[in-house]
Amino acid sequence: MEVVDLVQGSPEWHEFRAVHRPASETPIVIGVSPHMSRLELLKMRAAGIPTSAAPSSEMLFARGHRAEELARPIAEKIIGEELYRVTGKSGLYSASFDGLTMLHDIHFEHKLMNRELAACSKQADLPIHIRAQIEHQFMVSGSDRCLFMASDYDPDGQPIGDQVYFLCEPDYKLR
Repeated sequence: MEVVDLVQGSPEWHEFRAVHRPASETPIVIGVSPHMSRLELLKMRAAGIPTSAAPSSEMLFARGHRAEELARPIAEKIIGEELYRVTGKSGLYSASFDGLTMLHDIHFEHKLMNRELAACSKQADLPIHIRAQIEHQFMVSGSDRCLFMASDYDPDGQPIGDQVYFLCEPDYKLR
Protein backbone atom coordinates (compact mmCIF):
# COMPACT_ATOMS: atom_id res chain seq x y z
CA MET A 1 0.00 0.00 0.00
CA GLU A 2 1.14 3.49 -0.78
CA VAL A 3 0.33 6.05 1.92
CA VAL A 4 -1.09 9.25 0.48
CA ASP A 5 -0.37 12.46 2.39
CA LEU A 6 -3.89 13.90 2.56
CA VAL A 7 -6.06 15.27 5.34
CA GLN A 8 -9.31 13.34 5.41
CA GLY A 9 -12.19 15.63 4.43
CA SER A 10 -9.95 18.23 2.72
CA PRO A 11 -10.63 19.39 -0.87
CA GLU A 12 -7.51 17.46 -1.98
CA TRP A 13 -8.81 14.32 -0.31
CA HIS A 14 -12.16 14.68 -2.15
CA GLU A 15 -10.27 15.14 -5.45
CA PHE A 16 -8.25 12.00 -4.71
CA ARG A 17 -11.43 10.02 -3.96
CA ALA A 18 -12.96 11.18 -7.23
CA VAL A 19 -10.28 9.38 -9.27
CA HIS A 20 -9.95 6.28 -7.08
CA ARG A 21 -12.28 3.55 -5.87
CA PRO A 22 -12.66 4.20 -2.13
CA ALA A 23 -13.68 1.55 0.39
CA SER A 24 -16.80 3.48 1.40
CA GLU A 25 -18.18 3.10 -2.15
CA THR A 26 -17.66 -0.67 -2.35
CA PRO A 27 -21.05 -1.49 -0.77
CA ILE A 28 -22.71 0.77 -3.35
CA VAL A 29 -20.84 -0.79 -6.28
CA ILE A 30 -21.76 -4.33 -5.25
CA GLY A 31 -25.39 -3.35 -4.60
CA VAL A 32 -25.58 -3.84 -0.82
CA SER A 33 -25.59 -0.24 0.42
CA PRO A 34 -28.64 0.86 2.39
CA HIS A 35 -27.72 4.49 1.66
CA MET A 36 -27.26 4.78 -2.12
CA SER A 37 -27.94 2.80 -5.28
CA ARG A 38 -25.40 1.96 -7.96
CA LEU A 39 -27.31 4.17 -10.39
CA GLU A 40 -27.10 7.13 -8.00
CA LEU A 41 -23.35 6.58 -7.62
CA LEU A 42 -22.90 6.29 -11.37
CA LYS A 43 -24.79 9.54 -11.96
CA MET A 44 -22.77 11.35 -9.29
CA ARG A 45 -19.47 10.01 -10.66
CA ALA A 46 -20.43 10.90 -14.26
CA ALA A 47 -21.39 14.43 -13.21
CA GLY A 48 -18.26 14.85 -11.10
CA ILE A 49 -20.28 15.28 -7.91
CA PRO A 50 -18.48 14.12 -4.75
CA THR A 51 -20.17 11.21 -3.00
CA SER A 52 -20.35 13.12 0.24
CA ALA A 53 -23.26 13.10 2.63
CA ALA A 54 -26.42 15.10 2.19
CA PRO A 55 -26.54 18.26 4.33
CA SER A 56 -29.19 16.64 6.51
CA SER A 57 -26.67 13.91 7.39
CA GLU A 58 -23.81 16.27 8.26
CA MET A 59 -24.76 16.45 11.96
CA LEU A 60 -24.86 12.66 12.19
CA PHE A 61 -21.46 12.40 10.47
CA ALA A 62 -19.99 14.98 12.85
CA ARG A 63 -21.28 12.92 15.78
CA GLY A 64 -19.77 9.77 14.28
CA HIS A 65 -16.38 11.44 13.73
CA ARG A 66 -16.38 12.69 17.33
CA ALA A 67 -17.21 9.19 18.59
CA GLU A 68 -14.40 7.78 16.43
CA GLU A 69 -11.89 10.23 17.95
CA LEU A 70 -12.99 9.34 21.48
CA ALA A 71 -12.88 5.61 20.70
CA ARG A 72 -9.40 5.56 19.10
CA PRO A 73 -7.48 5.64 22.45
CA ILE A 74 -9.64 2.76 23.67
CA ALA A 75 -8.90 0.84 20.48
CA GLU A 76 -5.18 1.48 20.99
CA LYS A 77 -5.39 -0.03 24.47
CA ILE A 78 -7.22 -3.09 23.11
CA ILE A 79 -4.61 -3.83 20.44
CA GLY A 80 -1.63 -2.50 22.41
CA GLU A 81 -0.41 -0.22 19.61
CA GLU A 82 -0.89 3.33 18.38
CA LEU A 83 -3.28 3.92 15.51
CA TYR A 84 -2.86 6.62 12.89
CA ARG A 85 -5.53 8.06 10.61
CA VAL A 86 -4.21 7.54 7.12
CA THR A 87 -5.33 7.35 3.51
CA GLY A 88 -3.76 4.71 1.33
CA LYS A 89 -4.02 3.38 -2.17
CA SER A 90 -3.26 0.23 -4.05
CA GLY A 91 -3.59 0.88 -7.78
CA LEU A 92 -6.99 2.49 -8.34
CA TYR A 93 -8.33 1.27 -5.00
CA SER A 94 -8.14 3.47 -1.92
CA ALA A 95 -9.18 3.54 1.71
CA SER A 96 -9.25 6.18 4.41
CA PHE A 97 -8.56 4.36 7.63
CA ASP A 98 -9.98 5.38 11.01
CA GLY A 99 -6.71 3.99 12.28
CA LEU A 100 -3.81 1.90 11.08
CA THR A 101 -0.78 0.57 12.97
CA MET A 102 2.71 1.60 11.88
CA LEU A 103 3.34 -1.86 10.45
CA HIS A 104 -0.06 -1.78 8.65
CA ASP A 105 -0.92 -5.15 10.17
CA ILE A 106 -4.06 -3.99 12.01
CA HIS A 107 -6.55 -1.40 10.88
CA PHE A 108 -9.39 0.16 12.85
CA GLU A 109 -12.94 0.74 11.64
CA HIS A 110 -15.34 2.68 13.81
CA LYS A 111 -19.08 3.17 13.35
CA LEU A 112 -21.55 5.17 15.38
CA MET A 113 -23.53 2.78 17.57
CA ASN A 114 -27.05 1.85 16.54
CA ARG A 115 -29.43 -1.00 17.39
CA GLU A 116 -28.23 -3.19 14.54
CA LEU A 117 -24.57 -2.88 15.56
CA ALA A 118 -25.38 -3.31 19.26
CA ALA A 119 -26.54 -6.84 18.41
CA CYS A 120 -23.22 -7.79 16.77
CA SER A 121 -20.66 -9.88 18.62
CA LYS A 122 -18.53 -11.20 15.75
CA GLN A 123 -17.56 -10.43 12.18
CA ALA A 124 -20.30 -12.60 10.67
CA ASP A 125 -22.93 -10.56 12.54
CA LEU A 126 -21.95 -7.30 10.82
CA PRO A 127 -24.25 -5.98 8.10
CA ILE A 128 -22.97 -6.90 4.63
CA HIS A 129 -22.32 -3.26 3.67
CA ILE A 130 -19.89 -2.86 6.59
CA ARG A 131 -18.22 -6.21 5.88
CA ALA A 132 -17.72 -5.15 2.24
CA GLN A 133 -16.05 -1.89 3.32
CA ILE A 134 -13.76 -3.71 5.76
CA GLU A 135 -12.84 -6.30 3.12
CA HIS A 136 -11.89 -3.49 0.72
CA GLN A 137 -9.73 -1.98 3.48
CA PHE A 138 -7.98 -5.35 3.90
CA MET A 139 -7.31 -5.43 0.15
CA VAL A 140 -5.81 -1.92 0.11
CA SER A 141 -3.75 -2.13 3.32
CA GLY A 142 -2.70 -5.76 3.27
CA SER A 143 -3.47 -5.84 7.01
CA ASP A 144 -4.07 -9.13 8.76
CA ARG A 145 -6.76 -7.97 11.18
CA CYS A 146 -9.27 -5.19 11.68
CA LEU A 147 -10.49 -3.99 15.03
CA PHE A 148 -14.13 -3.13 14.47
CA MET A 149 -15.77 -0.91 17.06
CA ALA A 150 -19.15 0.76 17.42
CA SER A 151 -19.72 3.33 20.16
CA ASP A 152 -21.38 6.61 21.02
CA TYR A 153 -20.67 9.36 23.54
CA ASP A 154 -22.61 12.09 25.31
CA PRO A 155 -21.64 15.80 25.01
CA ASP A 156 -19.27 15.40 27.98
CA GLY A 157 -17.39 12.58 26.24
CA GLN A 158 -18.82 9.82 28.40
CA PRO A 159 -19.85 6.55 26.74
CA ILE A 160 -23.54 6.06 26.02
CA GLY A 161 -24.30 2.41 26.68
CA ASP A 162 -21.92 -0.40 25.88
CA GLN A 163 -19.33 -0.48 23.14
CA VAL A 164 -19.16 -3.29 20.63
CA TYR A 165 -15.73 -4.38 19.45
CA PHE A 166 -14.08 -7.45 18.03
CA LEU A 167 -11.33 -8.42 15.65
CA CYS A 168 -12.10 -9.28 12.04
CA GLU A 169 -9.96 -11.19 9.56
CA PRO A 170 -10.05 -10.96 5.78
CA ASP A 171 -12.44 -13.28 3.98
CA TYR A 172 -9.99 -13.51 1.12
CA LYS A 173 -6.22 -13.21 0.98
CA LEU A 174 -5.39 -11.22 -2.14
CA ARG A 175 -1.63 -11.10 -1.67
